[in-house]
Amino acid sequence: MSIYPDVTNFDGASLSKIEDNLKYKYTKYVEFQGKNHKPLTNRIKNGPIRTQDGSTGKQIVMGLKYGLPQGHGFAPEAGSLPKADYSKIKNGFLNAKYAYGTVQITGQAEAIASGGSASFVDQLATDLEDVKDSILARENKHYFGNGTGALATVTDSTNKATKKLVVADSSHLAEGFRADIYTGNTLSATNVKIASVDYDTNEVTFGASDDLDAVANGDIVYFAGSKGLAIDGLDSFCDVGTYAGIDGALAGNSWWRANVLTNPAGAGTPRTLTRMLLRSAHREAYNKTSNWPTVLVSNNAVQDAYADSEMNDGQWRLPVKTIELGYEAVVYRNTPWICDEDCAGGKLYFLNEKNIKFYVVKKWGFIQHESGSIFRTSLGNSNYIDAKEATMRKYYNLGCDNRRAQTVLCDLAES
Repeated sequence: MSIYPDVTNFDGASLSKIEDNLKYKYTKYVEFQGKNHKPLTNRIKNGPIRTQDGSTGKQIVMGLKYGLPQGHGFAPEAGSLPKADYSKIKNGFLNAKYAYGTVQITGQAEAIASGGSASFVDQLATDLEDVKDSILARENKHYFGNGTGALATVTDSTNKATKKLVVADSSHLAEGFRADIYTGNTLSATNVKIASVDYDTNEVTFGASDDLDAVANGDIVYFAGSKGLAIDGLDSFCDVGTYAGIDGALAGNSWWRANVLTNPAGAGTPRTLTRMLLRSAHREAYNKTSNWPTVLVSNNAVQDAYADSEMNDGQWRLPVKTIELGYEAVVYRNTPWICDEDCAGGKLYFLNEKNIKFYVVKKWGFIQHESGSIFRTSLGNSNYIDAKEATMRKYYNLGCDNRRAQTVLCDLAES
């Protein structure tokens, strides 16, 4: 049954009826689509919620497992029985993160809404779908990130004097976005406004008055004011450093390190993904916890490069089967290999999804203002009537309670 908000059934399309549909139907629709947008997110379950107050808001408390259960063993008939003891648990803490999405109804649209205009209804439906698509695209990008909120990397700053930069991937940038650009942790451009994006060449043009003089190749582009505020993605916990408040790099914390397999010839040096390398990484993933990974994840270029090197008389060696949501995936040793273009380049993840959860403190819902309405007035100008805006938000994070069960094979050549 569809839970899409029925904008065509508004009695005169009054603002109050729009509000009811947004509050009680649209948020459910966005939540449902977010969970079923891609096969990987569909496979990840919601985890139990325990929270405590932190310095920046709610902290999600995760029980982190280490060690092995001790309740099994062999003994003589009259000997001591194995002691019933469970895996050791430590608390880890994740900051819950806010995600936002805003719906706007222009003053002109509101003025004609009382007439039940078909064009108004069609436009509202289109606007709602656009907001939903934008939310899902940004969320998916950050599922594969490291919590910093990075959107793009500058690859060519030669024409910065003319307000033009080239980035590696411009798909998450758009005209009108406000951006901050950083060199490491130092701002190189503040609150600059994107004037246009050429998605074919990845060239981004900024406002004529924007200062890009300090921008250099390798700088990272973020939404203005959002650096470090995104949810934690795969690269947050598929690592060996600090995560959930515990530094895996410290002596004695080897239990809190993911298996990061870099090129022995030098980290950052691309290497071919061969059958032998794939097999050894798959085995390494098992050796750490005695559990096989439940899913492999990469971008298409990594999988295509493997296919190019492992074709047998033009035939793909690995079987293909239909998985969640009707997607088809290559299968390696009974484990689906999912591709997603937001996945980091040059990497192949071997994940155990039972240890990865969405921790949702609050589902998508509209912010209610003091007036009792979800709408607030957005001031127009001499050419426009004031608009009404409604902002929804979600308070959550993506977490992992066993880093050791996750493996990432790095430095892979792409096709």
